[in-house]
Amino acid sequence: MSLVGALNWEQSNPINPPGPVYPPPKELWTPPVTAVSSGNYFYLDEKVRKHYNIYSYNSSNALISVSSNKATLSVNIDGNEQWFALFQGMSSLQQLEKGYFGDLQPDYPFNTPGLAGLLWDGNACNSSWFVLDEITYNSTELVAVKLRFMQHYFSAVSYGALNWDKSKPTHPIPVLPPPPGLWQPASVPASGNYVYLESNFGVYMGHGRNYTYTSNVAIEVGGEQNYTYTSSNANEVKNLNSLIHVRVDFWSGYFKGMESLLELQVGYYGGLQGYPFHNRQLGGLSWGETWSGCQPLSGWFVIESIQYTEGEVSAV
Repeated sequence: MSLVGALNWEQSNPINPPGPVYPPPKELWTPPVTAVSSGNYFYLDEKVRKHYNIYSYNSSNALISVSSNKATLSVNIDGNEQWFALFQGMSSLQQLEKGYFGDLQPDYPFNTPGLAGLLWDGNACNSSWFVLDEITYNSTELVAVKLRFMQHYFSAVSYGALNWDKSKPTHPIPVLPPPPGLWQPASVPASGNYVYLESNFGVYMGHGRNYTYTSNVAIEVGGEQNYTYTSSNANEVKNLNSLIHVRVDFWSGYFKGMESLLELQVGYYGGLQGYPFHNRQLGGLSWGETWSGCQPLSGWFVIESIQYTEGEVSAV
């Protein structure tokens, strides 16, 4: 086995690689018209062998975070699923520009430094490309971007599209009035503190029984107001201000509002996953017997009235 090679280099020759191709090739994938909305969105079409999965996110069901550093663009999607992407321009670029960045292999950060790179969901790709259809800066600050990409990873192919504008609304609020037809308790005390529960027959949590708690047991309601949890990841800050914890007998429940709320507000919170493994854009819910460790997969709650005194929940 031997290694052979040849080199030609002159200091006077250009050392910077060319920028992106503009206009992009016309045959490249574009998202369907039904996937495009006027606000911020992220659309993903995946094919794994013979299985197709389509994911669609907007500001009502996911946190879409976009940041840039020189010629690098980072995208985080935090919804019912979590995704991460990184788009790296050629080393000659001080900022990303409109155009086609193609023939990207292998994956960022193992790409050739003079060429662009792409990292999608942590996969090392066989081949990929991305297109910046629009990108706007205010000096060095990214304010808007529209892009699409493709990544081929062994038997899987992913197509994605992003539209993000810093000026667009990014956070949902509780629905008011709540949707009609929601469950209502059959019979509750006219006054005083109470917790009323119904469970269906054959359901492990509740065993098909109804429960009514009044002054016969302690009902504790507390919150995590004026507190923000910062994880070991410097980019992840979790707001726990819009959270209340209810304890009664052997039951325990958590009611978490949208990440953007500083306090729980009156209204309907729907499409919820089990807290604390919930979609942070929508809020979360966990209710169960403290010894069962049961987490609901989906649920909703309605705040009909809520009062705070010096930052603490005083009535709900």
